[in-house]
Amino acid sequence: MLRTKLRSICSPTLLSSINSRPHGSQALKKTPLQYVSFHQNNYPKFFSSKIALNDVNDFATSMRSHNIGQLNTNLVAEKITLCGWAERIRYGTVQVVFSKSELETNAENIWDVLSKLSEESVIQITGTVSGKNNKKPVTSNQSLIIDSLEIKGNHIVILNDAKALPFHPMSKNSLPKEPARLEYRHLDLRRSELQNNIFTRAKVVRTIRNYLDDKGFVDIETPLLFKSTPEGAREFLVPSRTAPGSCYALPQSPQQFKQLLMVSGFDRYYQISKCFRDEDLRADRQPEFTQVDIEMSFINSNDIQTMIEGLIKTVLKKVKNIDIKTPFKRLTFNEATSTYGSDKPDTRFDLKASNLIQQFDRNDATLDDCISEILIVKNNIHKLSKAEISETMSIINKSVENGESKLTSIHVIGKDFLPLKQNSVSFVYRLVEKKGKEYVANKIRDMGIDPGDIIFVSERLETITPANTTLGKARLFLGKKLVELGAIEYKSDYNFLWVEKFPLFTIEPDDIKKIKTTHHPFTAPDVSVAQERLLEACGNDPDKLSKLIGKHYDLVLNDIELGGGSIRIHNPELQSFILSNILKANTRSRLNHLIMALGHGAPPHGGIALGLDRLVALLCGANSLRDVIAFPKSSDGRDLMFKAPTAATPQELAEYHLKSIKS
Repeated sequence: MLRTKLRSICSPTLLSSINSRPHGSQALKKTPLQYVSFHQNNYPKFFSSKIALNDVNDFATSMRSHNIGQLNTNLVAEKITLCGWAERIRYGTVQVVFSKSELETNAENIWDVLSKLSEESVIQITGTVSGKNNKKPVTSNQSLIIDSLEIKGNHIVILNDAKALPFHPMSKNSLPKEPARLEYRHLDLRRSELQNNIFTRAKVVRTIRNYLDDKGFVDIETPLLFKSTPEGAREFLVPSRTAPGSCYALPQSPQQFKQLLMVSGFDRYYQISKCFRDEDLRADRQPEFTQVDIEMSFINSNDIQTMIEGLIKTVLKKVKNIDIKTPFKRLTFNEATSTYGSDKPDTRFDLKASNLIQQFDRNDATLDDCISEILIVKNNIHKLSKAEISETMSIINKSVENGESKLTSIHVIGKDFLPLKQNSVSFVYRLVEKKGKEYVANKIRDMGIDPGDIIFVSERLETITPANTTLGKARLFLGKKLVELGAIEYKSDYNFLWVEKFPLFTIEPDDIKKIKTTHHPFTAPDVSVAQERLLEACGNDPDKLSKLIGKHYDLVLNDIELGGGSIRIHNPELQSFILSNILKANTRSRLNHLIMALGHGAPPHGGIALGLDRLVALLCGANSLRDVIAFPKSSDGRDLMFKAPTAATPQELAEYHLKSIKS
């Protein structure tokens, strides 16, 4: 008797498969027993349809009768044909047994084929479904049902013999580093982890489409060849062959298109859209990415936030079978940055910063134009080691170097409620010199600080918009460290919240003289005055307008911004004034098309864009966006499989009226 094992890892909507993976491309060794098994990777988990014997089998083709995920006890004693890849590993498989005594014809030929079978060879097998040891399984779990069945094989065909493999995708302990796996992405995608991620992504997209379709949204495609416009990020340019010296730009988002669709009278729009940004990469960024783009007319912020809460609740229930509470918690930008030190706070733990100005007179010790803040790590929660303190201070010092704080200090509080060591330039000791030790000790005691506690103090410039403060970065690091050490626990994995009421404009540490839009230049001010009267109310004063709050809202989960949106400017005069008189950039002429359209009867409107890649990565527990994208770029923006980007030939450059300049 010969038993061979095959395995399949593809989705039934793509390919029903058998996957067999012995080591290397060597043939299976001739032994008294060998195994061939079939596997359909988590079919029941991702696809709910079940096919009865009398139903039309949509997965049957001219080469197979069934898909692995369809195997069930009703098929016992039925003759079936399966296709896939050969493997020797017992992993979620259906075993195929070849017995010489039971083979009617070609027994020697079949034995010869099986003995030469190499890893990843594509094969076709025909046989009869049977319960292992001739016992019919009694279970409702589809994975257990498949595992309890076997195929008594009577025919095998090698459809394509696999050559030597650069690595074995199912050997978890011997996988190469990511660059090699990206170079051979077609092999890497055979891993069950990545296939599960792609299946989850497909289910998320299907759920989103169904939800928005049911809410009356229209799926509208917008162009990928656009023009360069000021939306904040660096763009990818596409040179035109027919217009020498001119370029298209790949869109950073469909922002302007969706606003124009609102002017056109489409009440509700959505699109699963590709976007492109030529930015420095990191784990949560790709040069091309996918977002769920949404826009609605005649709404306020609460309308679209409520719509998105329903969408997220539906996705979590359909994909993870998790019920989440709505409405989501809401924090203003000032609340988020002053309490958590971040405009995308992780609220799963309670370590919070506080403003020292609330405890002391502003003139007592605060540096000019600075906000003094404190972060307290209680000794009874965890006594930080010297190494942990050093790691935290490294993060703090780097933040100071980047201009996010002017001065920082760290103190261990002694039994007298004063720091154990003196630091004459720190906030605490400047306060001691001015108000005395007893005063400071009493204030520290009143703040709930005890002997042995560690306090981190930061003094940051008021003029800099605090998207991520020094203490916010320290807090995030300490929170993760304390969870790892078991000193604290996260409250929940799904603490969704809205951060809203952002400053309309931002001053950043790298250029304190330049005003930038916090979100983008199309965000409406959050004022009670109608947009058409706002300029008059502000006396046409750019300084007054630049200090306004914006109708901007971010959806945040666990220190990750899942999406951002805003109510838009629909008044052409206000939009033109902001571009020309506040941003003072050469942007007005590049947006004439939008300003003109706003003057043709634009309704009040707003929208949001959700990062699909980030959402799926969170649902899958993936460490990188690359793990939830079928063909991602590497960390430096290159496609290692297709070797892109590639150098253009002189002939190609000439055709596009370009010349290569050596840097």
